[in-house]
Amino acid sequence: MLGVFEGKNNFGGNAAAIFFLFLHIASFGTFVDATTYVYCSEIFPTHLRARGSSIAISGLFFATIIFTDAAPTAFAKIGWKYYIVFIVLTVINIGLVMKFWPETKGLSLDEINLLFGEKVAYNIDAMNEAEREQFHRKVMEETRDMSYGGEIEKDF
Repeated sequence: MLGVFEGKNNFGGNAAAIFFLFLHIASFGTFVDATTYVYCSEIFPTHLRARGSSIAISGLFFATIIFTDAAPTAFAKIGWKYYIVFIVLTVINIGLVMKFWPETKGLSLDEINLLFGEKVAYNIDAMNEAEREQFHRKVMEETRDMSYGGEIEKDF
């Protein structure tokens, strides 16, 4: 729309172009940009999570600097066609995500570690109902012991 109505006095076309630009920004911020931070923090094992997330986010900002630095020249030379770069990259990214990134929705961090081949202390998914109940009682008992005269209060 920006390419069609650029430099023209068509109020409806320009308004639609602005609307879709804001719609794109809102959609990108909600569905792509925000998930970058969440997924990066999920896929790394606990001992590497902070370092891995910082490297991944640094890569995101490095790419952002490249795109925004190139934008004035690109818009001057090819105009609205610069958006095609982002369309192509998004299509490639969707294919890569669908093929190589496992789904982590609804999984705990321990389950995600199992998904990526890490060892976890307790695999609750592999437990039957009786084992889960016994595990739950053990955790609750240890938590109660720590909060009522256990090791935590001894330190204070």
